[in-house]
Amino acid sequence: MFFNQINRLVPTRVQVMDQRYGSNFRNFMHNFFNHPQTNLLITSFILLISVYASLIAISGQNILHPFSNVTSSTFSVDAVNEFTVSTFSLFFLTILSLIVGKILHYAKIPPLCGALLVGIVVINVPNLEEIFFINKHWEFIARKLGLVNIIVRWGISINAQYISHNPVLPILLGLLSSAAEVAVIILASICIFNISTPMAILTGFLVATVSPAVSGPVMIKLNNKKLGTDKQIPSFVPAACCFDNLFCLTLFSITASATFSTEPLFPTLVRSIGEIVVGAIIGILIGWLLWWFPRQNENYTHLMRSLLLAFLSTAIIIGAAALNYGYPGIIASLLICFISTTRWRFDNEKKVRFIIIINRNFKALPVERTFNNLWNIVFTPLLFTLVGMKLKFSELSHISKALSG
Repeated sequence: MFFNQINRLVPTRVQVMDQRYGSNFRNFMHNFFNHPQTNLLITSFILLISVYASLIAISGQNILHPFSNVTSSTFSVDAVNEFTVSTFSLFFLTILSLIVGKILHYAKIPPLCGALLVGIVVINVPNLEEIFFINKHWEFIARKLGLVNIIVRWGISINAQYISHNPVLPILLGLLSSAAEVAVIILASICIFNISTPMAILTGFLVATVSPAVSGPVMIKLNNKKLGTDKQIPSFVPAACCFDNLFCLTLFSITASATFSTEPLFPTLVRSIGEIVVGAIIGILIGWLLWWFPRQNENYTHLMRSLLLAFLSTAIIIGAAALNYGYPGIIASLLICFISTTRWRFDNEKKVRFIIIINRNFKALPVERTFNNLWNIVFTPLLFTLVGMKLKFSELSHISKALSG
């Protein structure tokens, strides 16, 4: 009894060695990875890997041997011309959409209508349709890059501090509101439009995912006008929208796998849930890794962080879509942006500005401003122009009959 008490009070040699050498090892690893040159080298390596993976995902080449399917006959005149015309078409359509949108903005009309109008005019005027040609693959890539920008902006705009202090209400509002919206859409799809039950469920989750795109800008306007800020509404609703979208995306992925798969239901559900869990784990680990790379007080910090989020998200979202794991890729990218920026908001006080001052300071990153500018200047006009180009009057039977009559 006495010797047992002595053993508890007096540390053993193993405990002393663990405290001594364990702390020394941790200090060594911290100093090693926090060394400016070592940290820059590792950060550059991560960036190069993400750029390479992005190029592989966009081009569809073999990741181990990207030149394996490339021969002299691959670069035919038609292929080069198609690539060139598609590139310049995307460039000039974006410029035209920005100009028309700015003109409509002065007339108190949303600039998005200008982008839609440009797309509708281009696709329905025969001469313009021949000039502005966009390859199907590059149209797909443009849409996916727009999705990457949306996911990155979504992830870095989540107010983790607010959610940590108010975890219950945003979750309940996000889940209950989305469940009610999905139920109404499913009933309307079945009773009014006679859509089959599986497709009605998919439609419900798909349409419900879009609703935060309407409430998000409204919350930004309310915050700019200082309306509802005393009750933290501009922070409360976007936090609920995060759980709304995660809920809809997860169940849409599971429902789509169960609907279109020819395998038994139970293994399909287990595999779908497992894919989402693996995607979430990958996103959390990479997001945690970006806490340490790059260092927070270097001149290149915000440039490196912007490039890392852009290329990592591009590689994961487009690469996962190419491997038929689209929704786990979206969740992984979302968690990368969310986890990484929870620390970025507070590790560099000199280069961070305040955007919301309510009861707590919520800080916006220069990284966030970068992706906001990309969305406003590039992806908004481009994506809505591509949407407008889907409205071809000659393919609408009732419109063509009305025009011919």
